[in-house]
Amino acid sequence: MPCPEVPSCSADLPLLVVWDRLSGHRSRLVQDYIASLQGWIHREYLPPYAPELNPMGFIWAYWKHHELPTVCPKDYYQLSETARRTVRRQPRLITVFWQQVRVNNSSQSF
Repeated sequence: MPCPEVPSCSADLPLLVVWDRLSGHRSRLVQDYIASLQGWIHREYLPPYAPELNPMGFIWAYWKHHELPTVCPKDYYQLSETARRTVRRQPRLITVFWQQVRVNNSSQSF
């Protein structure tokens, strides 16, 4: 499978990618690809369990407890569409979850 091209940017700085510790993010294939970019991508990983640093954790928790508990999807597509419908119906949720991460981190020093 061909790897995507790295987008060009006006700055001469590397792109910072912050990932969770999903095994695919740490795979040899991904490591080799990033190494082949000769410093254009710098990666950092979230701590092993850090939901307060990851807005996706807030999104999944919201879906799990408020939108999806009574959903019994036939397949992944139906689950995906149900989740997307929530975001389209309440787009402010994404902003609120990002703000929550910022609030949680404003009092922490790393």
